[in-house]
Amino acid sequence: MSIDQPNKCENCGCTETVQPVSSSFSGFERTFYLCFSHRIEFLSKMSILTSEFVANSKMVEGIELLLEGIRAFTGTNLNDPELDKTPYRVARMYSELLSGYLIDPRTYLRTKIPSVGDHLIYEGAITFNSMCIHHMAIISGEVHIGYVPNEYIVGLSKLARVVEGYAKRLQLQERLTEQIITAIDDELKPLGVMVVVKATHDCMQIRGVLKPGTLTTTAAVRGIFKENDASCKSEFLAFLKGGS
Repeated sequence: MSIDQPNKCENCGCTETVQPVSSSFSGFERTFYLCFSHRIEFLSKMSILTSEFVANSKMVEGIELLLEGIRAFTGTNLNDPELDKTPYRVARMYSELLSGYLIDPRTYLRTKIPSVGDHLIYEGAITFNSMCIHHMAIISGEVHIGYVPNEYIVGLSKLARVVEGYAKRLQLQERLTEQIITAIDDELKPLGVMVVVKATHDCMQIRGVLKPGTLTTTAAVRGIFKENDASCKSEFLAFLKGGS
């Protein structure tokens, strides 16, 4: 007996191309039908090392070469059995940290809800971890988003998913800020939008200048926030200062 494949994503209900993805827990196998974005997210969270994440084991080979370089640089053997599976572990870690390349974060903003007003919507302290494009060191911080809707809004989780999608890439904080605000502005076409990103950079904390705790803040504004609407900007900054 054949069972028709669902034509809607089990996670978000969208009708984009839906594909099956299977997982096994303690001998129990379950197949989920997910859109592309949620399929990639599922695989990343389950830490499944597939060809989508480590094509032809190139990352594993690269980590093995890196370990060889460390051995040569330090002049030590590093003959430690704990390192046997390290290349696979590190490759899996990078497949998670860089999984944003496998999705288009803008798709999260295409499940829209009609707006019921033109008041400020603020979502703050969206945490993220990213990777510095120059040193491949970790960037950790928070994103604060405020927008005044025109015709449409989106569910709050969608904004967090947009942040996650752009953050899980090799990044510059300035570029991350611009990508988030551009996606929201293009897809929702709000009356105005403002994004503030606050983050610490391990490339400054654990190497080089060695300044732990240094906080970098970037901001971008569009629409009425950029024009001369002091009340909207003041309301956003009040939320930001209040931390809620």
